[in-house]
Amino acid sequence: MSNILAPVLSHPFFLIAGSIIFLVAYQVHQSRTAGLNDIPGPWLAKYTNLWRLLETKKTGGDADYMHEMHKKYGDVVRVGPHAVNVADPANIPAIYGNKARLHKPSAIEVILSHGRTENIVTIRNPEKHGKYRRPIAGAYSLSSLLDYEVQVDEMLEKLFGQIDKFTAGGKPIDIARWLFYYAYDVVGYLSFGSPIGFLDSGKDAYNLIKFQGLIVQYVRHVIQMPILHKFLAGNPLLAYLGVLAPTRDTFVEFSEIKVADRLNAPPPERMDMLSHFIASAEKYPDIMTPAQITSTAVVNMGAGALGSSKVLQGIVTYLLAHPEQQDKLYAAMKEANVSYPINWKQIQEVPFLEGLVKEGVRLHLSVGVPLIRESPPSGLRLVDGSVIPAGIEVGMKPYVVARRQDVWGPNAEEWEPERWMRRGYETETEFKERRAAMERGDLSFGHGARTCIGKNIAMLQVYKVVSNLVYRYRMVPAPKVDGVGDKRSVFAYITKREGNVV
Repeated sequence: MSNILAPVLSHPFFLIAGSIIFLVAYQVHQSRTAGLNDIPGPWLAKYTNLWRLLETKKTGGDADYMHEMHKKYGDVVRVGPHAVNVADPANIPAIYGNKARLHKPSAIEVILSHGRTENIVTIRNPEKHGKYRRPIAGAYSLSSLLDYEVQVDEMLEKLFGQIDKFTAGGKPIDIARWLFYYAYDVVGYLSFGSPIGFLDSGKDAYNLIKFQGLIVQYVRHVIQMPILHKFLAGNPLLAYLGVLAPTRDTFVEFSEIKVADRLNAPPPERMDMLSHFIASAEKYPDIMTPAQITSTAVVNMGAGALGSSKVLQGIVTYLLAHPEQQDKLYAAMKEANVSYPINWKQIQEVPFLEGLVKEGVRLHLSVGVPLIRESPPSGLRLVDGSVIPAGIEVGMKPYVVARRQDVWGPNAEEWEPERWMRRGYETETEFKERRAAMERGDLSFGHGARTCIGKNIAMLQVYKVVSNLVYRYRMVPAPKVDGVGDKRSVFAYITKREGNVV
């Protein structure tokens, strides 16, 4: 009998069918033994991460479908066989707090292509993360921040020179494109001692913005189903063949050249961030190797430019939709008696400016994925009583938390810079309590020991350009120019305010 069945069972149909049955059975087993049966969520998500990948693809990569999932299923949603997403900001201390010290899950490794050195973003262990963060912290300190303002002002003058040139005669301009160029040139200047050339050339220098877009899309999608990384950018064969080079090497190769040039040259007269990284190698030689210096520079360049450019794009879009807020900010700056170019000290004296920037940060979306952690061996208990077993990927998405009505008010999904200021009917105590609740619920730059190390530098760029742009110009919306721009484009007519700037 076995001799009769052998040729039949060896037929490709039975091999394929058997493999499918085994795979389905394995996924069902994985789902049922994860300990998440009591966590609500879409049916397909219980058995495969394919659900997350498909939803991300459907929404164009922004992954904002999660906001609707929480509206449907509640504050704790099962989004994969071993993955849970949380919306209630009351859980922030348990997931991201210094006392919790949860590890990042293995899924974070999709950010790294095969053979690349890990960095402070991809390091999973919190103790190791602290060890690697310590040598570079000085480059991001407040004292360093004030030193960087000269370079920022220099880039502002280049930006405004190009705006004046391209708006002559009342022509519209894609202001978002130029703000991206500004952000990338500032980060390049602060990182490597000279701007990259975006503002001078008026184009995407070295195609860095284009390639970063590919990287972001890759991470947005593949992190939903991390096993794919082993077959894509994490595959040693593909890495060797250079198949995914655009998403793998552009920022790395650019930074490698800059680092190699600096290591073989005398120290520059003016300290930049790379100078800090290289100097730290004397004290931390086992950590700050040339490979780690390069990896740190890559993160600095990529993450720094992406975050600030997206925030600026969002703010200018809202200001065009609400020109009265441009006038309000301008009046507030005149009342504060600021002078052009507006410096960091003067910025602190304009509360409405802070409201504009904080609202832009709150509503912006850059990578658009949850800040993921791995539940500890003892499990994780959430504020609603839900218990997450050990080894589960758990995260909160800043986009979702930033739209919580119990934190931000009934208009949480709308643009309102005034929410950061004291209401006329509020006592000082009531305002401080409401403001503190918003600060506690803000995950825009992460939380705890993993808070974005470049937060202050990003905010320096944003505050400087928003304040000086509005002080110098008034903007109104312009129709899209046919055949020009992309999904990031924001077209405007820009006129100079008279009597303020020589």
